[in-house]
Amino acid sequence: MNKVGYFIIMAVASVGMMLMFSVANVEASMPAGQFAGITIEKGIVNNVTYETGGVGIEERAAMQKGIKGYDLRLVFATTKGHYLASIPVQIKTPDGKVLLTEKSNGPWFWAELPSGHYEVVASYKNREEMHKVDVGMRPQNVEYTWKQAK
Repeated sequence: MNKVGYFIIMAVASVGMMLMFSVANVEASMPAGQFAGITIEKGIVNNVTYETGGVGIEERAAMQKGIKGYDLRLVFATTKGHYLASIPVQIKTPDGKVLLTEKSNGPWFWAELPSGHYEVVASYKNREEMHKVDVGMRPQNVEYTWKQAK
């Protein structure tokens, strides 16, 4: 091998090593639950545990790993199939008591609720949509879809 080829191989290997160590250091310094561009939000409000996110393939894959713990699973999209984020969500008991009011961090919003009946309200561009759900025997999957403005 000539000297030019040797120097090219060494330069490429050096750049690769620098990138590898840079990415490792960035991931290690990010807060828990936020890595490689994944920003899944988790919280507990009035004894309701929730998780929201789902922006991008990696984030959806990370959320899928913990899906079994949630008995209410909401998805937000337009009628054309475009996912939506920053959707206000409110979960209420039938008598109107508000258990949770949060904003989605992505197109998926999951909640762990005690067995019972609930009203789940979400809104997009001042258009509110309400679904009644019965949580208990099996997880409830609810899709919210809105027409996009022309």
